[in-house]
Amino acid sequence: MARAPETEVPELDEVAERQTRYRVPAVDKALDILELLSTEASGLPMATLAERLNRTISEIYRTVQLLEARGYLERNADGDRYAVTMKLFRLAHAMPRIHSLSALALPIMEELAIEIEQSCHLAVLDGLDILIIAQVDSPLPRQYSVMLGARLPVWEASSGNLLLAQLPEAKREALFRSVTRMVAPETMQQFRERVAEIGNSGKEERESYFVSGLRTISRPIYNHLGTTVAAITVPFLQHKRVVVTPSEAGARLELAARRLSRELGYREPSGD
Repeated sequence: MARAPETEVPELDEVAERQTRYRVPAVDKALDILELLSTEASGLPMATLAERLNRTISEIYRTVQLLEARGYLERNADGDRYAVTMKLFRLAHAMPRIHSLSALALPIMEELAIEIEQSCHLAVLDGLDILIIAQVDSPLPRQYSVMLGARLPVWEASSGNLLLAQLPEAKREALFRSVTRMVAPETMQQFRERVAEIGNSGKEERESYFVSGLRTISRPIYNHLGTTVAAITVPFLQHKRVVVTPSEAGARLELAARRLSRELGYREPSGD
């Protein structure tokens, strides 16, 4: 019987040796925390986090506090759950060699903008704001667009309403409670009603809250876990040069959103 190549075992031993030789316990602990919380959409309480990592609260407490102080973790409105922030995404997004969400989205968005002759942008939730991480202008001289890197209050943007509607109920309610401290009661009531109207339909289309003659059309973007990670939005500006109707633009936006979700590994339910 032929023997396995002699190089196989030393290679595995070398990897294990390097992992042991260069291990830094404090860094290991921080990475374990970030890696675990990155898979938890609603975050975790300190006690659950410690249990899942097979550690005591006292072992991870200072590391969690440091990660929070450095902006990698945040607590919910009640202060009892920790979740990762968008800081890791922003760091990754700054690295040109990494295929970030925006890098995957831009070619699809550029095609969409040409097809419908409208601008489009991609937004993610970041605390109580939406953050515009990708933006493509309409090819027409008359257009409306949102600036790349802009931050807008979640309650003032259609994409924010859509992203909030897609959150798990507990996280959505926690965000609502945070917003309640910042806006008037009537604004809060309208915000809740808009989010409830969207529900889980995955569609948002309405007249702009602030710009007359503008219709915002938004669709969610899903990752390989089926989690909503962003919203792609067309601020549809109606004028005499426009050929594509809002309905047609919505249909093409839907196709673009599904295409980007597939690029991220999402597989649509078979419907069987």
